[in-house]
Amino acid sequence: MLLIAVPPAAAEGSNGIPVDRLARDPVLDGLITAAVANHPAIAAKRSGVAAARFDIDAARGQYAPSLSTLLRGGSGSNSQYGSTVRVDQRLYAGGRLDAELDSAASRLDASLFDVQQAALTLAEQVVGAYQSLQVAEAQERAIDAYRSRLEELAASLARRIDGGASPRSDESLMNARMAESATTLTSARTAALVAQTVLRRLAGPAAGSAANAAPVPETTVPATSVPICASDAGGEAARRAAVDRHPALMRSLQDVEAARFALEGQRSTLRPSVTLRVERPVGGVPEGTPRGARVALVLEYTTDAALSAASRIDAGAQRLVALRDEAESLRREIEQQLLAECAEYAGIVRRLLSLAEVRRHTGDVLSSYTRLFGAGKRAWLDVLNAAREDFENEEAAFTTAATLRGSAYRLALLGGDFALGQPGPEGPAEYPLLRVFAGSPP
Repeated sequence: MLLIAVPPAAAEGSNGIPVDRLARDPVLDGLITAAVANHPAIAAKRSGVAAARFDIDAARGQYAPSLSTLLRGGSGSNSQYGSTVRVDQRLYAGGRLDAELDSAASRLDASLFDVQQAALTLAEQVVGAYQSLQVAEAQERAIDAYRSRLEELAASLARRIDGGASPRSDESLMNARMAESATTLTSARTAALVAQTVLRRLAGPAAGSAANAAPVPETTVPATSVPICASDAGGEAARRAAVDRHPALMRSLQDVEAARFALEGQRSTLRPSVTLRVERPVGGVPEGTPRGARVALVLEYTTDAALSAASRIDAGAQRLVALRDEAESLRREIEQQLLAECAEYAGIVRRLLSLAEVRRHTGDVLSSYTRLFGAGKRAWLDVLNAAREDFENEEAAFTTAATLRGSAYRLALLGGDFALGQPGPEGPAEYPLLRVFAGSPP
């Protein structure tokens, strides 16, 4: 079990790292809202909800009386044509009607959880694409800073070459490093364009707002623990509650309920049924046939093709067992996913703390090597290698900070802190505050 918290030294502001809590990102909130409200995958699931509601209406209709008409006729000279109007009211069906209604209700609940699961999946895709965009933009910022640093070093080198203190070959090495950084910059910009394309596919026109997103400062580390990842009893309870309300698991449990009611419906075929029947002849009536209405209580029992009903019941029972096992397997998968995300979040926090210390040292090394190069005590290659190492650590800090918010949002989604996928026509509910972020209730 993991406890996500900043070490005491960092909480005191050591190494110049402020302990500002990670803030909500209104741009990402808007992208999630737009995706859930407008994506056709959500609309398709809501259509499934509407279909399930009609299935319930059909199951309820089985309780109503049924009206039928029997026509009579013949080819003989004494045959009489006529009809009989019949009304049947099922009084007892061995539990079949109740099982069909309960099964339809379970399918409706499953369709509602389908909407929520589709919304959760869509939100996770938006968070992933948004994180990719921020990582690519963080790489661009780091590369731009690196190229500016190289340009400053190039200007210093040019003066030394003009003064005869450095060979021309050092200039070729500088040009090679600049070309290398240009290639890396192109890759980062391509990655940003790909992420923007994915966001446009998911969120539609609202994806344009991603260009206005503020980066996560690489010096910002959350100073509070995330309750759902804590190792104490409260954390265990929070994780258990998050898993229990996960829409994928809830949908799987509804499948179990639907299978249980379907099994009950199959068992009802082994029981008799009782029907109240009222019929009245209309038109010509054969001689000896009463002309008034008749009321009868009909008892029906059939073995349904001998012993095949028993085999179907056994098959349904095994399907029910299989669905229960699948639900338990899914529960464990969700628990594992949640713990893995907790570990990822904790790792990001630790990497940010470590990179801040590493960057301070690599910056000192670069400044020292630059001074020593000016004094003729270091080679130009040493300076460029120090500059590249400083860039790599700065890029790692920028990109790690960019992944921090994405990990926090995924934790919030897994923890059920977002009210996603409400199936009503009013659209998704407002998002409550996240416990992961600043200002959130405990």
